[in-house]
Amino acid sequence: MADYRISNVRNPEPDDLLKGIWLMLYRPEQIPPHLILVIDGEYFSLSVNGLKSREHISSLIRNALAKQHSILAIKVKFTGVPAQLQSEADGLFKKYSSPEEGITTCLYPIRDFFANHVSQDLKQAEFVFELYEKLNASGKTGKAIHYNLNHLLEGEQCFLLRTYTRSDIDQCIRELKNKPSA
Repeated sequence: MADYRISNVRNPEPDDLLKGIWLMLYRPEQIPPHLILVIDGEYFSLSVNGLKSREHISSLIRNALAKQHSILAIKVKFTGVPAQLQSEADGLFKKYSSPEEGITTCLYPIRDFFANHVSQDLKQAEFVFELYEKLNASGKTGKAIHYNLNHLLEGEQCFLLRTYTRSDIDQCIRELKNKPSA
């Protein structure tokens, strides 16, 4: 399977995730990574544990750092009124209850959001690497930042986003749903 190279991945500035629109990959080294949308400091996430909508990003970052989990965030360039974009994202995420094997993944509300603002063909992306490739080809990707990824960055601060299959996603959903809660 091919890899997708995300170049020039840098350490974050303190207010990076508080401004703009970000595609976040939580634990990007995993197959598949968990995907999160961040808009001006509020994040939106669909997981087997439920929906997180309009949560402040600082709590997620604090928890990730405490657990030593990695994060890769890619800025997506387009404009809009942040409050309206957050409200729209809230509505899109609430259309999905949770990821379901063979039906829904954490990518779906995110690709719907980007399809509304960048290009309708983004709605066809089934994987984050497809979404990233289309966003990048259309010149909509901006800077990339990371937390706890130094050990996985290559050469010129590049991260290789690995590909995976729908079967990998379904297996992950199945394992997470069958995992006893702590």
